[in-house]
Amino acid sequence: DTGGICAGTWDPSSTDQILDLGDQAQLSYGRRVTLRLHSKFIDSSIPPPMPFEEEASDTPTRERISDWLEMLRADEYALVNKWTKVVIVRLLQNGFDISTVQQSGSSNDVGDYFVLLERDKNSGKRKFDESQLDLSDESASFTNVGTTLENHLEGVGNRVKRIATRLGMPKKLIDDLYLAGRLHDIGKIDSRFQKMLVGDDPVEFELRRKVPLAKSITNSTRATRHNYPKGMRHEIASVAMIESNREVINQANDPDLVLHLIGTHHGWGRPLPPIISDINPQQLVYIFDQQKMEVTSNFVDSELALNMTERFWGLISRYGYYGLAWMESILRLADSQQSACEVELQ
Repeated sequence: DTGGICAGTWDPSSTDQILDLGDQAQLSYGRRVTLRLHSKFIDSSIPPPMPFEEEASDTPTRERISDWLEMLRADEYALVNKWTKVVIVRLLQNGFDISTVQQSGSSNDVGDYFVLLERDKNSGKRKFDESQLDLSDESASFTNVGTTLENHLEGVGNRVKRIATRLGMPKKLIDDLYLAGRLHDIGKIDSRFQKMLVGDDPVEFELRRKVPLAKSITNSTRATRHNYPKGMRHEIASVAMIESNREVINQANDPDLVLHLIGTHHGWGRPLPPIISDINPQQLVYIFDQQKMEVTSNFVDSELALNMTERFWGLISRYGYYGLAWMESILRLADSQQSACEVELQ
């Protein structure tokens, strides 16, 4: 609402309202389409159904939304732009799941709105996949493709190297991004995380113990989530493991940059990383380029949080706010694209 963007770039003098093009971008990206039923995101002369109307309505929510979509598709005077019409047709043809975004924590708030997500053509009754919206730690790991940790790390490393090279970045930064990609997920070596990735199947866990996973063989996170501490972040564990053996990080041109990129590749740790108490700590062990990294998973009494915070501000002074965020986004993009590629290859 306060502007700051003009002609597609940063302009602090601009006061024009910035349009949210998330749903349009989802369509352009060629993935499952989304549609947020709110006037901020969709321009329509016919108001969409809202959650606060549910109690007073005798018509089920899905039916109200379907009727609204049909009206927009059929009414040439509905003033819906072209891309929205395409999304509407896709949702009606392929079916959709419904989620509710609560603006204030109250399910009856007038600011709440529905989000529609196109169903996967290959799984007609698939539940709403919130990883499309938030890329959370668990949802991004539960892809049902069984990608090994080694293959995923090499894939991300090679992909981020290609992206950075095409962007014309200096060789030293390319090399550091490549190293970050090859190390970013080693915290998933935690046996409790590995058990989640095999659906808590003890036989599968033993069979895959020597070849750990990065992505699950199941698409469900329901299995024994309590064994992996709630709030624990595998990327934070990755940083701790790398710091346990300086020979690994000394390969970097800027060790602080590599550690920061790894610790923030899911958006946390800018600058405060979530550190929780692990009442059942595990020994995390990983060998990288013949270098052994080993650490205990309870970081509460360590200097990890302080180091990550100080590292963030030091890198800001070195690369600038936007320069650092740019490099973070390059690694996150490579990780996301590699994960999508792994799914498509199945």
